[in-house]
Amino acid sequence: MTAKFYREKCLRPILPRLKELCKKGMLFMHDNATAHRAVEPWMVTNGIKLLEPRFPARNCPMNPIENVWGIVDGIVAKDPALNATQLRESWSKAFHELPQEMIDNCITSFHGRCKQCIANKGHPKPLK
Repeated sequence: MTAKFYREKCLRPILPRLKELCKKGMLFMHDNATAHRAVEPWMVTNGIKLLEPRFPARNCPMNPIENVWGIVDGIVAKDPALNATQLRESWSKAFHELPQEMIDNCITSFHGRCKQCIANKGHPKPLK
């Protein structure tokens, strides 16, 4: 994903809502992916407060949203798509049908994952 795509297709459409939420104390969280880092000045200029420090890119065990994407991946993989349109529809359906409780658990379990990572000297799971 390019920074331009991320800014124009992902962030700009929800910018008014993000501004509203940030005024209420919300912090926006994204990882250290190149496209994410590239749009940070634009986000700050537009009043979006960012969570620091950033998570490593694609660090599934530590980043709550990567845990959500992993769950969606598992759902989508059960019924493989035949083309790009089916894949988009399958992803959208799987994401929108996730119970809020499951998403909340990905967030609330973060503290425990941090403790586990510290106990394992920086590794999310014990090394064998």
